[in-house]
Amino acid sequence: MPKNSTKAEFNSLIKGIITEASPINFPAEASIDEQNFIINKDGTRQRRLGLDLEDNYDWVSIGGITKIPVTYVWESVNNQPNLNFLVVQRFKNLPPGPPPAYQCSLHFFDLAETNLSQDGYLGSLNVVSMASRGSFEGLSFSSLEGALIIAGGGSSIGIITYDGTTFTLDAQRIQVRDTWGVEET
Repeated sequence: MPKNSTKAEFNSLIKGIITEASPINFPAEASIDEQNFIINKDGTRQRRLGLDLEDNYDWVSIGGITKIPVTYVWESVNNQPNLNFLVVQRFKNLPPGPPPAYQCSLHFFDLAETNLSQDGYLGSLNVVSMASRGSFEGLSFSSLEGALIIAGGGSSIGIITYDGTTFTLDAQRIQVRDTWGVEET
């Protein structure tokens, strides 16, 4: 008597999450929806763990916050491979008045410390001085050659350096090459 065969489908999902493909041409070994997982390069998943307060935590007062803080891990600070900082952006609206009508500052924590709130806090840097060049409500971060690069949609970027004790902000205007040309008459 012949055996009934059934088709078994296995997906390794090694291509990760793809949200741009249509259902008609959706690539094999990809997923369309992922929640609370970290997708590794080999296609495996790790459960993303929740957040909790650290042991023996202490509240770090960085003033009233009116918007959700933005965070970034600044790796290889000052080109030192083992020196990594957590950068927290604080953004606070001020009462109506002369511009700028908000405060924007960055707070730095040393990730090598066991207790960030007590031992890891290194200081802060006010970046509202760049407000006339653009809104820094939603900063974007990157690092380059040991420096922290901040951008907020204006015509300038901020370059933050750390010399071991002091954070320094240098504003640089973005140079744009004219690729659209001048109208010929």
